[in-house]
Amino acid sequence: MKIKVLPPALQNQIAAGEVVENPASVLKELVENSLDAGATQVEVQAEQGGIKLLEVVDNGLGIAESDLELAVTRHATSKISSFADLLSISSYGFRGEALPSIASVSRFSLSSRPKEQKLGFELNLEFGQILSQKPVPMNPGTKVRVEDLFANVPARLKFLKRPSTEKKRLVQTFFKQALPHSKTGFSLRVEGQELISFYPHTTILDRLKEIWPEKILQSLVELNFEREELKVRGLTSLPTSVQTRSDRILLYVNNRPIVDKLLLGAIKSAYEGKILRNEFPQVVLLLEVEPSLVDVNVHPAKLEVRFAQEELVFKTVRQAILQALDQNKTYSFAPPTPNKQNSFYANPNKVSTKVCIPKPTDSLLPKQSVAPLAYHSNHPKESASQEVKEAVLAQSQVLPNADFVYLGQIDKTYLLIKQGEHFFILDQHVVHERILFSKLQAKTCPQKLLLMPLKHKLSREEEHTLDKLWLELKQLGFGLKRVGQNILEIRAVPELLGSNSALEFLQEVLAGHVNQKEELLKRLACKGSIKAGTELTVDEAVRLILDWQRTPHKEFCPHGRPTVIALDKKTLIPLFKRTS
Repeated sequence: MKIKVLPPALQNQIAAGEVVENPASVLKELVENSLDAGATQVEVQAEQGGIKLLEVVDNGLGIAESDLELAVTRHATSKISSFADLLSISSYGFRGEALPSIASVSRFSLSSRPKEQKLGFELNLEFGQILSQKPVPMNPGTKVRVEDLFANVPARLKFLKRPSTEKKRLVQTFFKQALPHSKTGFSLRVEGQELISFYPHTTILDRLKEIWPEKILQSLVELNFEREELKVRGLTSLPTSVQTRSDRILLYVNNRPIVDKLLLGAIKSAYEGKILRNEFPQVVLLLEVEPSLVDVNVHPAKLEVRFAQEELVFKTVRQAILQALDQNKTYSFAPPTPNKQNSFYANPNKVSTKVCIPKPTDSLLPKQSVAPLAYHSNHPKESASQEVKEAVLAQSQVLPNADFVYLGQIDKTYLLIKQGEHFFILDQHVVHERILFSKLQAKTCPQKLLLMPLKHKLSREEEHTLDKLWLELKQLGFGLKRVGQNILEIRAVPELLGSNSALEFLQEVLAGHVNQKEELLKRLACKGSIKAGTELTVDEAVRLILDWQRTPHKEFCPHGRPTVIALDKKTLIPLFKRTS
């Protein structure tokens, strides 16, 4: 077949396949045009999810009568004029293909009036063909009316979802577009009913109240961070507020909503160790970057971008979130101050505990839950003497300079302490896991030799995995040697593991469940930590708490589970159905 130029109508329909996927994508393009025109008010109406009707009205600069036909001509635009402009794009739309593409697959009307014109002018098209142009009375600005989307392309029409689904997409797109433009007012009416209305000059948090639950809003903290040419602002949730989907992570670059793996990776990295792997925070991230350092021309619908300095962007976003979380911790434990009555720091082998219990007549706890008030022991596993226990019963106040009050162990799993007006419940397993993980990160794990070496028969896959992780396993404290064709002999194991736990750990690693050093450390810390259901003496419990207090990032275990839960009046009042 001969090479030939495609007719303009077919060109526009092909372009429409790239730009116009559904009514929501039409809305995105039209709202971006309104914002580029400097609109301070954008009003949207839709029927049947935008399939039957989608209308966008703004009070922007408007289009002159002489330019109306050019506005629906492919690759005609007022936003760029040279290749240099393409390298530093500051507008939302710039290709000049949206309006002709939309007009080619709908019954389309474009009305506009610049302020200097007394009348507006209206251009009517049907599936890309101009039908009429006439003057119309209207306020300054632009109105675009799109009806019967894809009526001339049944193959495309059948790929649209039900009107209710398209309505949901439309609302989500409207919300994402309107959210960062706080100086502009927006309204959305669907089937004649107003669904969303944002007044001009309202904050992002105010606008989120229209969509997100109050519980989530209360967990949000502000992002405000700058580094070199980058600025990060917005909101991010505390690790205590998570969900199993990522649909409440909204990303913007220069106020343009995007989808970006780099930014998602930076967010995930910032929350690593604070939430579980399959959990997601709620984030509204607005990244401001010099236009010349970001390419927004890599996707037909401009949903993706490419950064000139990816590493800098990653580090900046990660640091912005970490800073916000560190500045807004919901609770904090200060390490005890060394003094004469607290000899723990003077002699690590000697424990000084400060605990307090109510008098027996006031206590609602069973007797075996009673812990001694204060004692000194040269043996961490030694229980308090009977004399100390009797002395405790005569006291009910915390000793001077005490930083916390240890109240006892619950279900051989949780440690209960009091500090000020708050009670705190610590999970002994995850507390110990965080302590061990931090120590493993800081130094090579010491090993212990086994009197009787363990043996493990290797599969081909396990042999391959072993070759890749040999050095890492050695650094963790494993003494390994291959004997015979496929036999692994384990002669030494990490000091913090028993033989059985070490073998289980090694089998998990060789099975491919763990393949990175960070994950190895997490798994090793988990295997070596105190298990739930283990009874601790007072000395052991207090030593664990003191070690935990000095551990960085102590609020969460390496896998993201909380180590501690705070109980205060706000928590307890609803549990007992009290009003105050």
